Amino acid sequence: MKPSASHLIEAARLALQEHVAPDVRNELAASAVRSITMILRHLAVRSDQEGEILWAENRALKHVLLRCADTLSAMDQPPNPQLADRIEDELSTSRVAALEYPSIALLDEENAALRLLLDDLLNSILSALRDHPERDVLQLMRGQIRAHLDAQILRERVLYFPVFTGPPV
Repeated sequence: MKPSASHLIEAARLALQEHVAPDVRNELAASAVRSITMILRHLAVRSDQEGEILWAENRALKHVLLRCADTLSAMDQPPNPQLADRIEDELSTSRVAALEYPSIALLDEENAALRLLLDDLLNSILSALRDHPERDVLQLMRGQIRAHLDAQILRERVLYFPVFTGPPV
């Protein structure tokens, strides 16, 4: 579709920056124009990248959750015995059909569910870490989650840098 959403957003940002901002005299209004300009810059990038980033993030989340669920199932004393089953249930009932192009809303819904499981998993690991007999296994899972979160930061970096850096507009 031409023009793309990012082109339309960028055109609105440029019009605001070039035609409105120079005539704004009130400090509060000028600050609001600068904030809106930055948000429009972010949305221009995000509209092109968000679907792919969410899709990749969901794949990575499923991978780390599956590995951790397998580890939990193999443990003699898992810190949260029901968590492996919850993870397996969520992974077996995918919200995104393989043959459909997923909407951002559907990817976001799936991401929220997967993130909730990851949060529960991490909280279970951290609460059991100090005195658990299988401490090394928990440390291993914690390391896998940390590696996932580090990779997520790199995937999402394009949404924020250089968009929110540099001199004010």
